[in-house]
Amino acid sequence: MHRIVLAALAACAMSGCSGCSNDKSTAACDAGVACATNPGAPCRKGTVACSPAASCVDASPDDAGLACGSGAVCNGSGACVACAAGAACDAGECRGAGQIACGTGAAACDSSTSLAPGTPCSSGVCSGAGSCAQCDAGLACDTGSECSSGAIACSTGAPRCQVSAVAAAGAPCDGGLCNGLGACAPDVTVSGTVDLSTDPITSGRDCAEGPSYGVQQLATNSAVLAGAPDAGCLSPGDEVMLIDLQGNPGAVVNVGVWETLRVQSIAGGSVQFTAPKARFYGDTATGDEGIDDGGQHVALVRIPGYGHLDVAEGSLITTGRWDGGLGGVLALRAESLQVDGIISVEERGYREGAWSRDDPKCTDNVQTGQGESIAGPGTEVLEANFGGSGGIGPAAGHFFVSDEPTASTPGHAQPGAPGNNYEGRDAGDPGAAYGVADGGLLTMGSGSGGNLTCSDVVAQGPVLVELDFSQSGGIIYLHAGTLTLGATGSITADGIGADVRNAAAGGSIMLRGVDLSLGTGQVSAAGGVTVDNGGTNPPVSASPGYITVFFKSSLAGTTSPPAFSQQVADP
Repeated sequence: MHRIVLAALAACAMSGCSGCSNDKSTAACDAGVACATNPGAPCRKGTVACSPAASCVDASPDDAGLACGSGAVCNGSGACVACAAGAACDAGECRGAGQIACGTGAAACDSSTSLAPGTPCSSGVCSGAGSCAQCDAGLACDTGSECSSGAIACSTGAPRCQVSAVAAAGAPCDGGLCNGLGACAPDVTVSGTVDLSTDPITSGRDCAEGPSYGVQQLATNSAVLAGAPDAGCLSPGDEVMLIDLQGNPGAVVNVGVWETLRVQSIAGGSVQFTAPKARFYGDTATGDEGIDDGGQHVALVRIPGYGHLDVAEGSLITTGRWDGGLGGVLALRAESLQVDGIISVEERGYREGAWSRDDPKCTDNVQTGQGESIAGPGTEVLEANFGGSGGIGPAAGHFFVSDEPTASTPGHAQPGAPGNNYEGRDAGDPGAAYGVADGGLLTMGSGSGGNLTCSDVVAQGPVLVELDFSQSGGIIYLHAGTLTLGATGSITADGIGADVRNAAAGGSIMLRGVDLSLGTGQVSAAGGVTVDNGGTNPPVSASPGYITVFFKSSLAGTTSPPAFSQQVADP
């Protein structure tokens, strides 16, 4: 169209007519309209000029990068310059193979890839973003802990101080002892009652020392918890115990499986470990399936660490009771542990079965429940629930005040024992043995089957009541450089026999350390014994639990029951 306009203007001028730009009866000249015969083409835009004569003249430069010939592009300033798009080029020592790009109007070497962080380059290492960063690998640096020394590492693409050596466990540090892992563990003295599941005892800590968290999912290097830990309660570097505390009737193969791990990072309820876990915690021996649906009660328990830990005479360290999902586990590490008080998980294990409660006539009873055990809470039957002993059969017209039956007792390291004085009622079965002596499993003691009671709170009985009460022993895990029990000290996971009617099984104790001095019978996981009424109810013993001891240099003392002990290079 522009060429037509210009031709018309030229014809008008040759004929001698005037007013070419305005006389639309002859020709038109639209100044400023784009045209394509400007002399500066191909890298300038053309525009119509009407004075002194209609013509196509150069205007603004064409866009940079516009092709203007073979191997050439416009430079954005109106010139056509050489640029071999796609030709190979050197993008720099920390980038991959480059190609010439011409989009800016000049040749530029472009690479879409960067060499891996830590790749050596002229002044240090590649950053991973295409640049070469200065980094002096191996140069000494400060780790921030007097219990470790550091050296500069460059593998991430930037200098960082990495621990190169740690002080020996037990080496003095400010306010404590080095833990052999590069941290200074604080000195603590316990002079009252401390529940590690709820109480802080370390200076500056606001959270419980040993909180427990339910686990919903497991992967090789991580766990998803039932809820996010409160701020500061679980932190990177913390030692934790992963343990399967209870299964279900069809899946108990992994109950008691445990291991210790270190926390690398926490994001909400997701916890990453510094190393892969080594064991399985699901419904089957070789998998982790069955945790998310509650079939396995798996817990993550923080293991607090101390330098000198002194448990003073008259003081007590314990933990929360087993509640059907969490509790019952007391775990701690100390470089030096002096016990003149008590460390106890008595009455922290599996719970008793449901009881029968009659009205004040105290003559009738319904079938009572099995004791709780590794397969879960019991039901109202005579048969044993793995370690939990069976319930007592129903009866009517048998006055039982001061003439109660003694329930069969639960098992753990050994089978339980038959009860007595049933007065025509069917007897529940004693509990079975479970667990292992060598520490490969850590299991709680089982509960007794329910017994009989009566009360005026029942208008018309008998009725079944859940007492939600434990008399069995839980789990203790102690890891110490030196462990010494004074004359008044004790470590106990005993089951209890509170009266003539019931007794519970002992739990599990694991002790690990360099030098262990345990006293005489001061470490105990004994089973409870029912009270002897001197007549119709001779005493009946529940099963003891397990005591396992691993030591490096020395072991002195005795335990009840006798411990499985082994000298090892690295306890």
